[in-house]
Amino acid sequence: MTENHLWIVGTPDDAIAGINRLQEISGGFGGLMIWVADWPPREKVLHSYELMARYVFSQFQGTVTGLEASARWASERRTVMQGGRLAGLKHADQAYYSKDSNQEPARTAGSNPN
Repeated sequence: MTENHLWIVGTPDDAIAGINRLQEISGGFGGLMIWVADWPPREKVLHSYELMARYVFSQFQGTVTGLEASARWASERRTVMQGGRLAGLKHADQAYYSKDSNQEPARTAGSNPN
């Protein structure tokens, strides 16, 4: 049944891939029915529902679009943001120790001693 794309069984990633496959095959559909056999313990069934709601359905409802865009944006700017963070730490370190001229500024990660 899974080989013929009649069932989707597996992890949340498997479910996302299976739904995407069904959308490609059918050109889109209006609903998805979940069928659960009555032999697993109730806690396991509820856990499956939670996984579907949290990880699978959110992919198709657009609720993770903002998170994905934010993660992509931060990843693309990681080097610049890291440099700004180090410069800010160095500036704060120097400002703190300039109040007391008897203390030498501590070296921060990435600072040049020369």
